[in-house]
Amino acid sequence: MVVGVERARRRFTIEEYERMVETGILTQDDRVELIEGEIVEISRTSRSCARARTCVGERRRRTPCWSSRSRTPRCSTIAR
Repeated sequence: MVVGVERARRRFTIEEYERMVETGILTQDDRVELIEGEIVEISRTSRSCARARTCVGERRRRTPCWSSRSRTPRCSTIAR
């Protein structure tokens, strides 16, 4: 018989997340993002996603005022 154990979860602020990047706890190789205070692993990029990213990059180069996110660890939803 398996007994489920509820683990306490800690929510992180953007400042704490950014500090983890600055100190090297999280690196560009870590496929994670901050969502509602939780550090969540990002799934691998599919071919269609990679194609879309290429199109976004090409558009960004052609239109200076148009922006997109980089491939560094990022924050999706603010948790303060």
